[in-house]
Amino acid sequence: TLAKGRPFGFLDHNLRSGNSLLGIHNLDQLTELSMKPTGKGQQRLFGQNIKSSVHEAMELRESLRSLPIRDIRDVEAMAKMDADARKKLEVPEIIADAFIGEVFANGGNANVLANVTASLAIQAGRAIDGDIEIIESMSRRVILAFATDTLDDKPRHRPFHWPLEFPEVLNRNNGGFDAFIGNPPFLGGKRITGVAGNAFRDWLVNQIAEGRRGSADLVAYFFLRAWGLLREGGGFGMLAVNTIAEGETKQVALEAMVSASAVIYAAYPDEPWPGKAAVITSRVHIYKGEWLGERKLLGKSVAFISASLSDLKEWSPKNLKANEGIAFQGSI
Repeated sequence: TLAKGRPFGFLDHNLRSGNSLLGIHNLDQLTELSMKPTGKGQQRLFGQNIKSSVHEAMELRESLRSLPIRDIRDVEAMAKMDADARKKLEVPEIIADAFIGEVFANGGNANVLANVTASLAIQAGRAIDGDIEIIESMSRRVILAFATDTLDDKPRHRPFHWPLEFPEVLNRNNGGFDAFIGNPPFLGGKRITGVAGNAFRDWLVNQIAEGRRGSADLVAYFFLRAWGLLREGGGFGMLAVNTIAEGETKQVALEAMVSASAVIYAAYPDEPWPGKAAVITSRVHIYKGEWLGERKLLGKSVAFISASLSDLKEWSPKNLKANEGIAFQGSI
């Protein structure tokens, strides 16, 4: 990018936007129209066409990545290849929007979704065949679905489908990202509904936390989504509020991840934010796979790091039946 006499590098193929918590994270979810696909070839009739489109887009994006940039004509060629790759995935993205929209609007109700997805499968087949009326009808339904919980009927969420946005990353052997670096937004668990609506809160609990309830901070769901998108041998470093290692936020995210073999290999808990905001933060580094390196807590070598970001034995508090009705938490 900074080489003298060379054009500015092409970045558009790597820049994407949307709600990274809302959407499909596995291509089988789309080809099977199921949030919990079997991955055993039980795809819908249109599924093979979608996989073909994804494969073609992957080839274009791989070619784009390998193209050297010598002058502006190379950048123009890359822009065309990027546009062609996006074109291949336009209809699959509309189908993905429609599917996630139904799951979002119906709160994951299995009985309702069974009927809806049967109808959607027929429409998806026609959309893949190029039926413009069906494509437009599905697009209108998507707008209504993501306007759930709004007063003005305008969608407040734009889904982000990881296997369609980065097909060459998610659909390769040992698919997934090598690394994530992030500073996800913090929002207290009791405030999520007021800010983003009941439907979004239900989506977080049912689809990202796999039904684990609790007043978890929004940052917990970014940890879970990043963990799910890592390939074996990948890792992430995230900045969070200190509650990531406390109470229900810990139980929903770090505790569940550690139980699923996540390795916390470095952590810097309870650091005061250096700016004006009165926030206590925690930096957490996680690896997916067998960790053979050193583990460091606040820069000091330790034998292991628990979900509480401590080197002490892990434990999780339980509700005591004997204390029921003795005290009330008070106003929030």
